[in-house]
Amino acid sequence: MAIGFLMHCGAQEVDLDTLEATPVPEATATHVPIPHVSLMRQTERALRAVDFEVIEQRHALAGDNGERYFGMLTLQGPEVSEAVSPYRVQCGLRNSHDKRFPVGWALGATVDVCDNLSFGGLITLARRHTVNLIRDLQNMIFGAVCDIPGMVNAQSAQFDRWLKCETDGYQVEAYLVEAMRQRILSPRTFPRALKAWDKPEHTDFEPRTAWSAFNSVTEALKGSNIFELPSRTAALHDLTDRIFEIPSAVSEEA
Repeated sequence: MAIGFLMHCGAQEVDLDTLEATPVPEATATHVPIPHVSLMRQTERALRAVDFEVIEQRHALAGDNGERYFGMLTLQGPEVSEAVSPYRVQCGLRNSHDKRFPVGWALGATVDVCDNLSFGGLITLARRHTVNLIRDLQNMIFGAVCDIPGMVNAQSAQFDRWLKCETDGYQVEAYLVEAMRQRILSPRTFPRALKAWDKPEHTDFEPRTAWSAFNSVTEALKGSNIFELPSRTAALHDLTDRIFEIPSAVSEEA
């Protein structure tokens, strides 16, 4: 099954052979491009070093000669295999040879039942294509990978608190309106979120809880590019806790 792969506008999905064959322009004094496949391979090596594996991967290219790359890796690791069910960990990658954007890496969770992406407690990195890129990139990726278990476990605990929080239509209406004010939702996506709340497509979201409200918004955000989602869904996590008055893990322990 295709998991949470959100194509950038104009991108075409490709196989690994095509990705490896993508030409790389020559470096200049100010711009040092790296092969798209190198970003993916370095990420895989860093993941293996901390006992994570890639269980699914998808790749896309955009531009006349595949100058822009977008990838999605679905991960599995011993620290999160059971703790985050029904969630999966996913890593989004991007690279460009035409100076459109820096190398990018973002980590989040996908909800199994609907493939909605969430980036609360996210890990992201971005690095310009400058002289020391190749030297620095592996250390940057490894450092981010080492943070995965803590990020995912914290996000899983947050999801569980939302599942236990019952709510009503009035509170959810205020939630959706505030999501509009914060530009998490737009005039185009607001009706989608309202419909997803009123008539959820999945039985998992029929209970009237903060979890269902949250997923009505992430459902409405489907179709956004993965690198547009982290800031929106991170803001949505904070909004969900505030509107529904969800206690933090620290306050629950106290």
